[in-house]
Amino acid sequence: MYLRELPEPLLTYELYDSWVQAGTTQDSDTRLQSLWTLVQSLPTENVNNFRYLMAFFQKLSQNSDVNKMGPANIALVIGPNLLWSRADQDTSTGMSDTGVRSKIIELIIEHFDWFFPEGAPLPSLSEDVSSQMGRKPRLHSPPAAVQTSQPVPQARPRPLPRPGSSGAVRKPAPPIPSSTSSPMNSSS
Repeated sequence: MYLRELPEPLLTYELYDSWVQAGTTQDSDTRLQSLWTLVQSLPTENVNNFRYLMAFFQKLSQNSDVNKMGPANIALVIGPNLLWSRADQDTSTGMSDTGVRSKIIELIIEHFDWFFPEGAPLPSLSEDVSSQMGRKPRLHSPPAAVQTSQPVPQARPRPLPRPGSSGAVRKPAPPIPSSTSSPMNSSS
């Protein structure tokens, strides 16, 4: 629900038509290249959040034999919450281009390592969940005795060119993944 309540979709209104156009491209290699370019053109904060979400969904899909949530199912559920048009916001249906949105997210989940070769920091899943059952969630700052006087260093986000900016140098797309034989490669 959080994603849908954002004032603007994570993949931005500004790029909506470009996402749809890229998602409907017939050639699978060109489609992946176009989607990669769009991911690179998102604002830094959006890219960071999107990368983290896609890393989680990729990890979730690795257990699809147990949880029944493969990339297609995840994309069907989450796609409309990451990308919607202004027209969807103004209507009660919000169903335009739902298949295309799902296709886009499915491809990004399937090819996460290609889209985000630097990966995304995810919490370790090795700790036994049952060991956390007795813990109370910490909703406040730690006690003053635990706090340090040294400031926490801030991560520096990597600069990304804004869509339509002139003179911006983009890094070239990585080679297209060799395993593009998924149901998404057929024309829609």
